[in-house]
Amino acid sequence: MRTYSWAIALLLAAGITLLSACNDLFNIDPTAWTHYYNETQCADPWQRGATDSLTFAAITAYLDSNDIAVIQIGVENDSTGAQVCQACNCTSGNVFKVIVSDADGVKLMNLGEGWYE
Repeated sequence: MRTYSWAIALLLAAGITLLSACNDLFNIDPTAWTHYYNETQCADPWQRGATDSLTFAAITAYLDSNDIAVIQIGVENDSTGAQVCQACNCTSGNVFKVIVSDADGVKLMNLGEGWYE
């Protein structure tokens, strides 16, 4: 019985530690705002990279040059948003999701260029 009690206590401690670590992982500033941008075929203000990681780096560098700090960045594909056309301003279906502070969100929206909340 004593062995089982020790094992249960150990499992509980491990579970609490794991939950605590997950909490820190997703602990984003509550004043942060999420903004979106519909990628175009070739009219974006940054150079598209060969991989998502390179494109994220280009977007982050572009926003940094406008004094906007990126907290988190990602991309989702929305095939319903893809336009079948050859023009540069046609959307690709990729939607970039950028999380920035509240103050930087105001700056981002003032950039215009297709950013929305």
